[in-house]
Amino acid sequence: MTVFVSYSSADDDAVTALVADLQMARHTVWLDRNLKGGQAWWAAILENIRGCSVFVFALSENSLTSKPCRAEASYAQALGIPVLPVQIGEVGSYRSNPIFATQVIDYRQKTSAAGIALIGAVNDLAARPGQLPDPLPAPPPIPYEYLLLLGKAIEGTEVIAPAEQVAILTQLRQAIQDEHDPGVRSDVQKLLLALRNRSDTTYPTVRDIDAIVGVDKVRQTKPKDATASARLITKPPRADDTRIRAGYANRGSPILQTTISALLIVPTLPLYLFASEPTSMWSSWASYLPVDLYCIAVVGFWARFPNRRWAAVTFAIGGLFLDRGFVALGYLARDAGADKAEWFLRASYLALPLFVVAWGIARRQHPLWLLGLIPAIAVAALDAWVSSETSVNIGLGWWLLDITTFVAGCLFCWGFERLAISLRAQGTRDAGVAKPAPR
Repeated sequence: MTVFVSYSSADDDAVTALVADLQMARHTVWLDRNLKGGQAWWAAILENIRGCSVFVFALSENSLTSKPCRAEASYAQALGIPVLPVQIGEVGSYRSNPIFATQVIDYRQKTSAAGIALIGAVNDLAARPGQLPDPLPAPPPIPYEYLLLLGKAIEGTEVIAPAEQVAILTQLRQAIQDEHDPGVRSDVQKLLLALRNRSDTTYPTVRDIDAIVGVDKVRQTKPKDATASARLITKPPRADDTRIRAGYANRGSPILQTTISALLIVPTLPLYLFASEPTSMWSSWASYLPVDLYCIAVVGFWARFPNRRWAAVTFAIGGLFLDRGFVALGYLARDAGADKAEWFLRASYLALPLFVVAWGIARRQHPLWLLGLIPAIAVAALDAWVSSETSVNIGLGWWLLDITTFVAGCLFCWGFERLAISLRAQGTRDAGVAKPAPR
């Protein structure tokens, strides 16, 4: 004969004493402490409910408000298994739960009379013949399954897109409002802090999490990696600082961002037109700086993640030095009459993929954006060929080619990332093997 004990973890000490007394009476007792690592915890609990002779409900206010305990008791009643409420703690009301339709054994005081009543009730219920219904009733869903799925997503290694972050945050905020179990609320706060400490979490999400859990809670957390640590706010942000941080992550709709990016090109046009009739080779060299500075400005201004901003700008500055450096070497080689001067000038086009890499570091989230570099490099090579082998070799032609190459490379990276995120969104997520939900 097996006795299943349903309990709240908040009553752990009282349950330990109850289980010890049942075992002293030579009853086999099962409770979820017996679960082994790797087991699907809810399936194991339901299986042991179906296999028990008596279902003991460790009655207290904690167990009455516990979703897993209520689900276990309802399932036992649906199976027709004898349910024995054993009161081990205080209860606010004896009329608000169907469990009180059954005679309750008061075991708050471990007297000999209480022990005799407990063992006698267990033996009487176990002696009643019973058989599981056929077909079996539908099993109850996993308690807090949505938290298990959210935890899997937050603690996973896959990138969480900004829209997904908003959806996760909405569910966790609702859980804070709806759940009253202290253990569940604690787990929700841990998930919020884990989401906050991810390296891909945007600043609007960070700001909202700080407002929910409070800055003091944030200070107590230790991020898992140095990237998250660099982004951890250790003091309450000023109002203007919060606005700036949020602005980095999302400065408006894609249409607005594209429009502003296009307008940033306009100041570079007069200098490129000036290059169509250069007064000297070096004035021409200097006149092409604006496109490099434009790429640096776009990367720095539109960075989605501030902690990546400086790395991205550093790559872009490297592109500037590579571009202008090779051009300078080409001009010097040409002055010296070297045969390979054109090779230096062509090599300067390697800077354009570097600008695209900087854009990817600043904006992209899924690692598959790197595949966009393959067509980006191909476009840069085509740009170099067109500039050197055709009549489009100065002024507005180069300006258009360079800008188009940079924009095309960014679009390629964006397209591969969107494809990867779309494919992932079509996949299904399951709860898998998870730890028991808090009781």
